[in-house]
Amino acid sequence: MDIEGMGGIVALLAVILVFGTPIIIVIAILIHKARRTQRIHETVLRLAEKGLPIPPDLFVDKPAEDMRSSLHKGVVLIAVGLGLTIFFLTIPDRNVPWGVGMIPLLIGVGYLIVWWLESRRESKT
Repeated sequence: MDIEGMGGIVALLAVILVFGTPIIIVIAILIHKARRTQRIHETVLRLAEKGLPIPPDLFVDKPAEDMRSSLHKGVVLIAVGLGLTIFFLTIPDRNVPWGVGMIPLLIGVGYLIVWWLESRRESKT
């Protein structure tokens, strides 16, 4: 097999990986959710058969966003923004878009403001 033939195989594999990987990830997530739902239904059936009360929290999906506070998100985004800004500023070519780092930095500042406002509101109640 010549080098041109190998290039075609490599290109085909690259296309399969680029388009196939997201599809495989979505399928894996859907299978996981279906199995989780099936386990919840089996649990409800067992509880109903025994005459036990069914907890309503069993059916409530807790959003993943609640797992991370605004403080955590803000600090991480500020660090990423500062890192990007410093990285771009250290490049000798001054035509680089160093302002790109300001985007996550300012989003992080916004999260810190939200965290501060929420903590003040909670302390008043």
